[in-house]
Amino acid sequence: MAAEGSQHIPKKRRLSNAAEDVHFTKKNAPANSGIAGRSKVERLLEWAKSHGASFPKLNFQDGPQTDDPLCASRGVYASDTITTKEVITSIPYSLVLSETVARSSPFGAKLHSYLQQHASDITHNGKDPYAPGLILVSAFLVYEMYENAGSFWKPYLEALPEEYSLPLSWPESEVAQLLKGTNLYHIVEERRKLLQKGLEMVREACGDMFIRNSLIWPNLLWAYSAVSSRAFPRSRPATAEDREHAAEEAAEISSGASELCLYPVLDMLNHRRGHRIEWRIEDGQSVSFIALEDVAAAGEVFNNYGAKGNENLLGNYGFVLDPNPEDYVKVALNIRDESDPCAQRKRELLAAVQPNRLVHLLFAGDDETALPPDLVAVTRLLVMNEHGIELDLHGGAALRSAVNPRNEVATYSTLWQLLGGKLREISKPLQTGGVDAERVRMVTVYRQGQARILRHNMTLATQALCSFLQLKAGPTSPISSILLTLDSSHLPHCFRSLMSTLTAQDEDELFDEDTLLCLAVAHEMQVGDKSAWRGVPATTRHSEELISAQAAELYAHFQSNLSSVLHDTGPCACGAEFTNELFAVAANLLETHGVDIPPGMCEDVQGYGVLMIE
Repeated sequence: MAAEGSQHIPKKRRLSNAAEDVHFTKKNAPANSGIAGRSKVERLLEWAKSHGASFPKLNFQDGPQTDDPLCASRGVYASDTITTKEVITSIPYSLVLSETVARSSPFGAKLHSYLQQHASDITHNGKDPYAPGLILVSAFLVYEMYENAGSFWKPYLEALPEEYSLPLSWPESEVAQLLKGTNLYHIVEERRKLLQKGLEMVREACGDMFIRNSLIWPNLLWAYSAVSSRAFPRSRPATAEDREHAAEEAAEISSGASELCLYPVLDMLNHRRGHRIEWRIEDGQSVSFIALEDVAAAGEVFNNYGAKGNENLLGNYGFVLDPNPEDYVKVALNIRDESDPCAQRKRELLAAVQPNRLVHLLFAGDDETALPPDLVAVTRLLVMNEHGIELDLHGGAALRSAVNPRNEVATYSTLWQLLGGKLREISKPLQTGGVDAERVRMVTVYRQGQARILRHNMTLATQALCSFLQLKAGPTSPISSILLTLDSSHLPHCFRSLMSTLTAQDEDELFDEDTLLCLAVAHEMQVGDKSAWRGVPATTRHSEELISAQAAELYAHFQSNLSSVLHDTGPCACGAEFTNELFAVAANLLETHGVDIPPGMCEDVQGYGVLMIE
């Protein structure tokens, strides 16, 4: 299957490289069992018709067999007008090559039993529910193609493309050269590991059944690529007009409610974005494609794989769309056990709330005017500190709005930095020397789309943060008036001079950024109503209620390390003095209201400081 506009896919690709460890050359293929003079597609259609397939108004165009290993020139055209609601093509269930069919064969039953016994190895403890089915069906294709001389499926298998243009088929050096820094790079690497592990497992389970020694990497790669680019999930929705269904399909695969299926003949229709077609699946009877719009005589008849981003299309089908309005960036959140003291509690909360997904899709369409609410809600939970982690989240409802100012600023700042890191990686210049020009074109389209979506969503994060801060500052005050930072222009000259004196003589490095911020807060607490940060009094009252657990430790630190230096330096020129009580309150305020707004995110406010608001 290919995309509309498949003229962009070259007629032939180099899939081997002497410098690589793996050579993509199929071996031990059986002699052509077809009738001389008829093409592979003709033999496929005769086989399908003889078993009940129907395609009365379709012409199947096939390119030169010797110069089109990718079958890029294949297409299906209407021999007469096809009207809305008319059946385009239909195959009986006996022609559906599914996981069930594979399992019912002696070979498949043996392999399935082995895969079940080693399920945790192949699924990574349930994280990859597709893996057993992919390996089972791929290995079955190899066996039927190369070992079973009388295979029922031989006409279909022989008509499949000899090569595929998926990144998994590219030399590893080109994968790194073109895809490093992208999500797809990691996907390809994981699939390569999966397929290598699958090859080992098939050899252990059924190696003795491959008499012709056809169980080799190139053949399994060919079969896996066929399944990846052509398989349909049996429980696919009737129409293909929604956005990504990956999460739902994965759950159905895992629970056994769905399985991968190959639909001979039907899978020859190329993809066209937005094309209206119905997939009608009647279990135990037939699979049909129904036209939901007219197709003129001689016009190409298209399928619609659904609304898929270029990451999915390039990784699974070997092409991209430019432009692609359904393009997306996949973002994965995580909990860092090694650096987050609240990690275990966050896992417990995450399991008890909705939403709780850690993987989210970002888009950049005209209607994408805010970050995905589920992404923001989960991030609010993940950036909580000890002072917010015990809040009653009401099953997740409390995460639908701001938890507290520190948390809200941390939420949008964290997302902006996460997306910015991905943008820097995706925007690095490509080293394209000696690389297939079509691969470079496809990867360039993919990377540019990712960058556009990341920039759009970074802008949304900035807008959300600035709107929140402006709301807190009030309509007439600048948002810079609610964040106290050490380089703020609102800090009085007297305190700046004191800070310079302290840092100049700080041989023991006692006055780090945190300590100086605490002193700045303590200073503004004494200034009172004259402080540029009018939120100081209310904020400190809130903070005083929280310091009791840490008071003794903070008092001791101030008395042992800071008091004598501050005494020797003398009070601030304005008369403000610093006591262990004030320092403890300020230190706790830094704990509960400290934020770090990254440079470049908001024009009017940035840096590490204390939010002087409730």
